[in-house]
This record gives sequence, C-alpha cells and structure tokens, in this order.
Amino acid sequence: MYDKEMLNVAIKKYSETLKHPLTLAEEMRAGLERYYHPGKSRAGDVPLKPAPPAKADNGKETVGNEELDDVIEKCAKTLRAARKTKAACVGEMAFRLAECYFHRALRSLEKKEIKKALRDFTEAIRLRPDYAEAYESRGLVYAYKGFLGEAKADLTKTIALRPDFFEAYNFKGFIHTQLGNLDGALEDLAKAIALKSDYADAYCNKGIIYGKLGDIDKALEDFATAIALKSDFADAYVHRGHVYANRKSFDEAIADFTRAINIDPNHADAYNGRGRAYAEKEAFDEAIADQSKAIALKSDFAVAYDNRAIAYGEKGMMDEALADFTKAIELTPNNERSYHNRGVAYEEITALDAAIADFTKAIMLKPDFALAYSCRGRVYAGKGALDEAIADYTKALALQPDMVKAYYYRARAYDQKARLDREKAFELDAAVVAEEDAGLSRLEKLGDGTADGGAFVRAEESAAPAWRGLCVIPFDHAESRKENLYDA
Repeated sequence: MYDKEMLNVAIKKYSETLKHPLTLAEEMRAGLERYYHPGKSRAGDVPLKPAPPAKADNGKETVGNEELDDVIEKCAKTLRAARKTKAACVGEMAFRLAECYFHRALRSLEKKEIKKALRDFTEAIRLRPDYAEAYESRGLVYAYKGFLGEAKADLTKTIALRPDFFEAYNFKGFIHTQLGNLDGALEDLAKAIALKSDYADAYCNKGIIYGKLGDIDKALEDFATAIALKSDFADAYVHRGHVYANRKSFDEAIADFTRAINIDPNHADAYNGRGRAYAEKEAFDEAIADQSKAIALKSDFAVAYDNRAIAYGEKGMMDEALADFTKAIELTPNNERSYHNRGVAYEEITALDAAIADFTKAIMLKPDFALAYSCRGRVYAGKGALDEAIADYTKALALQPDMVKAYYYRARAYDQKARLDREKAFELDAAVVAEEDAGLSRLEKLGDGTADGGAFVRAEESAAPAWRGLCVIPFDHAESRKENLYDA
C-alpha cells in the first residue's frame, strides 16, 4: 500500500529531478511498489485484486481510492513534464502510472462503478499497450456488460501477449459458451488445463458445457475432478446438482445442492436448485422454503420467483403463483417462459383472455415456441374459438411434430366443430340428416373424418386438465416432465 508521507516526498522528488531520470525512476518505483502485494514482481505479475484498505507496518495511514486519485493526477502531471523534456524515464513512469489506473479500476469494480473501471482499464492499456492483465480485466467487464465481441477481442489480445495466461483461456472459453460456440469453448478450456493441470475452475466449466451438449457422463466426470481438486468448490456441486436434476436423479441433486449450501450458506442458486428438485419430488413446502431463501439472498432472482410460483401453483395457491410470475416478468420482461407460465396460471383460474394475451406475448418473444401455440390453442378451444384453436395446434405440430397433446386437443377441436356442423345441418333440414344417418357413409365407418380423430379413438376423454398437466416450465437448468419439455 502507499504510505502518504513517503509518497508526497517521492512525488516532490519526481518534479525536482527530471534531469536525473534514473533517480526519478527509482523514486517512482519506491513510492508505488508499496501498493502491491509483497513478493509480486514488476514484470507481468501484477495482482488481479488490490490489497484491502489497511494500515502500513509503521502504523501510518495507507492510501485509499481518494488518495489514489491524487496520486494519478500528480503522476500524470509529472509524466507530461517528463515527456516535454524527453527524459529517459518516460517509459518507466508510464509503466507505473498504468499500474495506478489498473488498481483504481479494480477498486471501482469493488464499488460496482463499472464505467469508471472501464475508463481506467482503457487508460492503463493506452499507457502500456502490452498490459495483459488490463486487457483480461477489461474483457471480463465487457462480458459482464454483455459486450461479448469486445470481451473476446480483449481476451484474445491477452493470450497473444501472454500465451501462458491460463486464466485468460478459461475466461475466453466462457465467452465462447455465451456466443454458442461450445466447441471453441472446449478447445480453450483444454488449453487452460494443459497449462495448469489442477485448474478446478476449468474442469467445472468443461462440465457445464458437456451438460449443455447432453454428454452427462463427461459432465459428471469433469465435475468430480473439479471437486477432487477443490473440495470446497460450491459452484461445482451446484452445477453437478443441476445435471443430476436434469436426468431426474433428484436425491443426488438434493445432496449436491445441500453440500453447496453447507460450504456457502449464501449461495442463492444452490437454494433455487434444491427447491426445484424438491418440487419434482412433490415436496412443495420444502420447495417454497428454499425458493424463498434464494429470493431473500438475491432479491432480483427472477428464476427463483418463477420456480416458487410453480410450487405455489402445485399447492393450489394461485394468487401467490400469479404474484410471483408477475414479479419474474418485471425483472426479466423479455423472458418468454415467464409469460408462458403466467398464461398457464391464468388458464387454471379461467381468466382466458389474460391467458391468451400471455401466450401471445410468449410467441412474440419466441416465434418457434411450440408449447405456447399448443396452450393458446387449448384456451381458444375453451372460449369456443375452434378455428383459432385448430390453427394454433397445427402450428405447434409444424414446429414439434411429436407433440402428442397437440394432436389430441386438435382432434377434440375437430370433433367439436363436427358436432356444431351437425347441429346446424339438423336445424336446416332434419330429414336430410336422418337420411344420411340411416345410410352411414363409408367415411363414417372408417372414423370421424379426420386423421387426428382416427389416431385417438381410445384416447382418454379427461376433464379439463389440472395444474400439473398444464405445461408449466421449471427454470434454471430445469427440464419439465417429458411431455412439457422446452429446451431453452
């Protein structure tokens, strides 16, 4: 850390000794090295996190962000003066000033002052174009902001500057994952592991990607390796728990989520995952308790609101379910699944117009959302709008030809239309209808005149479906029951 008194003396000497560049460089080094962790060298080994505010060994005050602002201002002024005199120490001064900007950026990140951090990382790179750590850190900030192209460019530059920077390969793998390039992500993670064979984070990230690819065995193998390397790796337990849940091994999932919670009692995603697993086991009270804890830990956790709403719905607590679905939509207004799920809840309480509006919004956000078309068709049928219902079922089947319930409900819609047409025919000329009934055409002997109806002669004519059959979609690595699966 900086010592105020020593720093002021050093800066004064910088201004006084411009004609002695070697002395100036040594003074700058002496003044600024106090900021870094002990044992860190100058060349390419700047710590990624600044030391926490503390007191120096001699008990004097150390420099915080406000004083660091003053340091940067004075050092920048001195650097400008040195450049005017073409002093030989300019390179050394720029190097150290870049480090000041870098560490102030890290402090800004701790305060969540993202724009300030980006400005300072950029200034550090301007002063020191070979500053690999600054490129890497700026890349991570870009990724956080959703600027994935810029993030990838910065991490690629980091690796070009430092081919042995295994963390950069790991983070670049994450960017590839976000961009949908899973093969590229696996390649980068393999390079990270080649550089550091005990890199638990890279193994965990590989497990996540294999889970996305559906290669469950490789995913579980990588998570096991990550946990073996780092026994208190809460995130690895959480991600493995999601994989177990997705293959419906709910007891194993609950065990992993519980281990993660024991390691980190404030891990909101662990509570969310365990709550979803409890819900799949129909332990809805436990599910609601865990989702509530997740929300208490992370008030903007839209996924947890959605999953708690589903559990409320399973218990018949529709007011609470609707309130949670609505909160999830407020937090993530472009998430089609939240609108879909709220539409299911509205259908359950026969608020059919509201249900149609939500299914329509879900379809607007995701035009190939087959399940939303099928559900909207069911609501249209409930309102007697059979043509609209048949159109929606037909669209759902065009998008997902193996959707059994869409065939079934389209058949019922056709049957309803047939009954209405028969009633109209009888009203117009009952004698003709009687004559046709007596004759029993060949078509009627074969079936009810539709492909769907003929395929479902023995289908169960159940009453209006209960909540559990209405196709709600669990969130966050979740897969619902087979007939309701929606792959995000």
